[in-house]
Amino acid sequence: SYEALHGDMGGVVPGDVAILVSYSGATAEVLRAARGFKEHGARCIALTASHSTPLAAACDVCVPIGSHQELDHNEIAPTASAIATLALGDALAVVLSERRGFCMAQFARSHPGGVLGQRAEGRCSEAGPSRPEAGPSSLPEAGLSHNEAGLSLRPEAGPTKFPEAGPSKTPEGTEAGSSGTEAGPSVRPEAGTEAGPCHSEAGPSSRTEAGD
Repeated sequence: SYEALHGDMGGVVPGDVAILVSYSGATAEVLRAARGFKEHGARCIALTASHSTPLAAACDVCVPIGSHQELDHNEIAPTASAIATLALGDALAVVLSERRGFCMAQFARSHPGGVLGQRAEGRCSEAGPSRPEAGPSSLPEAGLSHNEAGLSLRPEAGPTKFPEAGPSKTPEGTEAGSSGTEAGPSVRPEAGTEAGPCHSEAGPSSRTEAGD
């Protein structure tokens, strides 16, 4: 808010979105910045303790952080409230990234350095050029809702579906280790034969790689 009030407000254009953070919702500089953003045609989102703060009233949308007891011995320094604000900001960024279809290739281009850059490049190479990039139309709607207690960002996830295992193909009465019977050809699979479709090398992997 300080830089916005000292010249940076000139870069704001209609259609921009500003996120203003104030736990008390009464900080004079933040309230003044909110008025300036709206005068320039921007929409404002407030991250503040509740809907009843002055900042919530000054913005188009309020995402309440909730009431938190601070952790210092005077119970006044921003500690618990600061951690809650950071977590909420990360949650908003993750949901926005998913809804905009921000894929691994884009991450690799934007973050080529460090261990994360190497990991992203490696995953892009493993996927190959034929892998389609995720788009906004292919994403499920996230279950966004907010109230006085805070913001819920968990999408409505359905039950996980796994393929049902088929019945065993081993014929009854065949002795262990037998390679055949007198009445007909052997039903024992040859060495190296795949046991079933779940071992197909062409099938996609369902394992999710953990990221940082």
